[in-house]
Amino acid sequence: MKMLLRVKKTSKNFWRVFIFVLVSVEKVHGGYKVIGVSQPIKAAPGDDVVLPCWVSPIWDATKKTVEWSRLDQRQDSTKKYVLVYRALKLDRSLMMESYIGKASLIPEALRSGNVTLKLTNVTVDDSGRYKCFLPSLKTHAVIQLLVSDSPKTGNLSKPKDRINIESTDERDWWNVLWAPLIFIIIVSSLFIKKISR
Repeated sequence: MKMLLRVKKTSKNFWRVFIFVLVSVEKVHGGYKVIGVSQPIKAAPGDDVVLPCWVSPIWDATKKTVEWSRLDQRQDSTKKYVLVYRALKLDRSLMMESYIGKASLIPEALRSGNVTLKLTNVTVDDSGRYKCFLPSLKTHAVIQLLVSDSPKTGNLSKPKDRINIESTDERDWWNVLWAPLIFIIIVSSLFIKKISR
């Protein structure tokens, strides 16, 4: 009976430690990535466009800070962002005047890590490199927008060209799971070895 109680107690502690380590390893080692499209987004003046950007693996950005800025443009020190989302709303006090009312996120998509920037009625002045930065993850993605009068090719504002804003990288699941799986194997083998003694 004493042996059985020891096994049960050990088993209970094992699962507590296992769950703690599993959560810790996944957060630290799995790592989140901010992903943007690598090809430039092309549009014509007057188009509404999206600059696709998302977090992988899925991460709830609803209550987080999302910052979109221009990399190729000098900004006033206080109003240097295309868009700042924090505390569940846009912070217009930090946004460049030309983007207030023009730049937005998709609020319902934030829960799944979709931090895509929507720009309405783009002009040639909107052409450039945009940086999507998530301060709590300390990572970013850069997306290029090309606005010109030439015929549209690759414009994501057209329904036929829309993309699914989810990571399709088949390696993502392995990057998140390999460390916990190895931990499970090692701890399980030690646990079984200890019980069999």
